[in-house]
Amino acid sequence: MIGSSKIGLRPIRGGGGGAAPNPDFVSTWDTTQAGSASDTIVLPMTAGLTVHWGDGNSDTTNTHTYASSGTYTVTIEGAVTTFRFNNSGDRRKITDVSNWGGFDISNNRIFLGCSNLDISATDYPTITSSTLEWTFRDCTSLTTPDFNSWDTSSVTNMYGMFNSCSSFNGYLDSWDVGNVQYFGINQNFRGMFNGCSVFNQPIGSWDLSSAIRTDKMLANCSAFNQPIPFNTSNVTGATQMLYFCSSFDQDISSWDVNQISFFGGNFMTGTTLSTANYDALLIGWDAQGAMANSSTMNFGSAQYTSGGAAETARTSLIAKWGGIVDGGAA
Repeated sequence: MIGSSKIGLRPIRGGGGGAAPNPDFVSTWDTTQAGSASDTIVLPMTAGLTVHWGDGNSDTTNTHTYASSGTYTVTIEGAVTTFRFNNSGDRRKITDVSNWGGFDISNNRIFLGCSNLDISATDYPTITSSTLEWTFRDCTSLTTPDFNSWDTSSVTNMYGMFNSCSSFNGYLDSWDVGNVQYFGINQNFRGMFNGCSVFNQPIGSWDLSSAIRTDKMLANCSAFNQPIPFNTSNVTGATQMLYFCSSFDQDISSWDVNQISFFGGNFMTGTTLSTANYDALLIGWDAQGAMANSSTMNFGSAQYTSGGAAETARTSLIAKWGGIVDGGAA
């Protein structure tokens, strides 16, 4: 028999003029998915918090076996600070987070590999540390959560946060990312949206003035086509940043690029700017003078206007970089 219950979901606490926010972490689990023993849920956290398992049972353990397989709503009381899948355990059984409550999402790789997870919660988790590395990597069912209310002002590392989230198109344009910078090759914006093939939300207001590495940040985001007038004045590495962003056609001529020494050969491979935007890029970037980059630049199939300022700028940049791969003259 297939079971389904929401017994574990307790009323929102509150009083007076209105209900207070629900302080509990509420999630949905499908016991038929691969993981631990059949009809069993193992929460990836230290035992000790009160857990309402959604079938009328409650205890302070982190493991529960149900009488029948099905979908259950699990409610955890209090501050949830040790929860972390890291691509193991019952990561495929969790299917939704409907309330964050006292959940602390500050550890890295918390939901890594949760391929059936989506998030319907409208509140926000606690962020007490500086890293969100690989938080949702490989969460291929994550769709359009609204993360705009998250306070990310203390975060310094968003490496691979949504990497390979192929269904993700969530909202996060109001995030404060001004402290995300470089403390090592895997501590930055590197690969943040890599493989988010349907992602196409505005992030142009983000403050990247502290960012040093943006490698693969938007690589393989084939639907992305939003203005990104980033402050790149401190960026030194941007290899494959717009790699195979096949829909992208925006003006990035204002980017400060003369200090970027690591563009690699695939900065915009698979991406084709319009002639107008490519002309503007060539002219704007050449005007910045000497360049730290010394490798051939790849601008996909973009074509420039021949016989004018764009062609002159292209010739100058070739001398500075050593070569340009593009679609030639229009």
